Amino acid sequence: LPLWEGKLELTIEAGRPDTIDRENLAVMPKNTRLSINPQSMHDHTLAIIGRSHTVEQIREKVFLAREMGFANINMDLIVGLPGENAAAVEQSIEAVLSLAPESVTIHMFAPKRASRFGEGDRWAEMPEGEALLASDTASTMLAQAGFRPYYLYRQRGILAGLENIGWAKPGKECLYNMLIIGERQSIIGVGAGASSIFPRPTEAWQRHAHPKDAKVYLDRLHKNIESRRELLREWRNSQ
Repeated sequence: LPLWEGKLELTIEAGRPDTIDRENLAVMPKNTRLSINPQSMHDHTLAIIGRSHTVEQIREKVFLAREMGFANINMDLIVGLPGENAAAVEQSIEAVLSLAPESVTIHMFAPKRASRFGEGDRWAEMPEGEALLASDTASTMLAQAGFRPYYLYRQRGILAGLENIGWAKPGKECLYNMLIIGERQSIIGVGAGASSIFPRPTEAWQRHAHPKDAKVYLDRLHKNIESRRELLREWRNSQ
């Protein structure tokens, strides 16, 4: 991508606001793209989905990140959360826009089967017509606020057959998101539970996952290192 030639992107999933503090932010480079993920800007929804943070904490952590010099913040919202309708989604987007993030990712609700909102619990799902209205409302509001869509993808079981869309102010697009969706980017995963992915010109991606259990990972450390080296050699030779 010529636009990004010679540029280094550091992007960190800071995650839920209750996991973010001054000490964590202090060790991050200030040119980092920082993701702070509210999911919803309604306290009652956050309680239903088991999030331990509040809307006020979301605001506090965004203000803290700005105070500490972070100039590229992404925020995630989910459309179709239990108990919400299109009006609730509109209110969440208004609240997020008031915090002036550089990018916003709109995810459609896609419950995992193992979760309490899985396939056996259909009461949680927003009606299709309401989901379409909420999705259209989100797109209109973000476009009017100066954001542009720059990547999208779908998940199995996604609400109303729609898609997740990343929106960004011009020049604030996430390089990693674009490359990974385009299946053009290798990934080196480090540590327990991490996965490495090696794209190949004519074959499916090759994936190598580390054990999730920290003790098992340490017990197999040297074996994993050798396996990773072999995969890297094979991948380089295939380019």
